[in-house]
Amino acid sequence: MVGLIKYLNTGAVIQDLGIQGEVYGNGSVGMLAGYSYGLESISNVHATGTVSDNGGGYSSIGGLLGYIELYSTTTISNSSFSGDVSGDSYIGGLIGYAYLETSSDVDISNNSTSGTATASPDVDGPASAGGLIGYFEYS
Repeated sequence: MVGLIKYLNTGAVIQDLGIQGEVYGNGSVGMLAGYSYGLESISNVHATGTVSDNGGGYSSIGGLLGYIELYSTTTISNSSFSGDVSGDSYIGGLIGYAYLETSSDVDISNNSTSGTATASPDVDGPASAGGLIGYFEYS
């Protein structure tokens, strides 16, 4: 897990933040956070730069968040990423991999991305890239 913040836990609130730079790592990588569990809200967070993995297999790479598990009320709004996101498996302009529990109340609105999101697997396995979210799982 790699990011400005390695791990965001339940109840985390991040707002009014600007980030610029380059972030490289393995596993879950995001400019803001590599991994988030039970995040409460992100608002008015804007990042610019490059986010990439170092190769070597499965990865969740996102402009803001690498991997996020959504189990409660969560809001991600008025935020953006501008730059390039690349890696092996799940690559998204804003979020690499998002897991949503059925009982969640999630609002992802008024966000934007610009640049490229590229998935280039170096091992056999899944790969997907999306402008906003690379892979979205709902159970």
